[in-house]
Amino acid sequence: MMGEEIEFRPRRPESANTADNTRSAPEPPKPAFTNLVDFVQQRLVFVYRRVPDSAARRWCPEWWRHDEAVLRLAALWRAYEALRRDDTGLGLSNWWLQHADPHMRVLMSVDGPFELCKKGHRDGDDDGNPHYGIAPLPHIEADRDAFAALDAWAESEIPRAA
Repeated sequence: MMGEEIEFRPRRPESANTADNTRSAPEPPKPAFTNLVDFVQQRLVFVYRRVPDSAARRWCPEWWRHDEAVLRLAALWRAYEALRRDDTGLGLSNWWLQHADPHMRVLMSVDGPFELCKKGHRDGDDDGNPHYGIAPLPHIEADRDAFAALDAWAESEIPRAA
């Protein structure tokens, strides 16, 4: 027995004919909001009340026309759906502090995606320059193959200092 390795093998479930195995897995909880539009129009605009169109804040009533806003609001919705079911009781607090407040600060900032929407939705500035005509951030195309080693490293065990 000394020096022998003991292999742990989990017990296999009994045959599918037993009473315990005839029950199906519980269904995942249904979302509170089935889509992003419902989340924004039925919840967010009512619970996140601020005075928009001020010197410090912007909001666009046609938020869905702004790509960045859609992505941020979709992230808020998904986080809300996951965290509202948190068993610790901290889920909604975490949603407010870690998700809603940071995203809404960016969305409503005067240089955020709604910066031109002072009095309703606008796609351009006073000179007719389209908002979406702003060029993407400068970048040089990366060699995708160069990241294969990084992906492999991230999946491997990181050595620990002794």
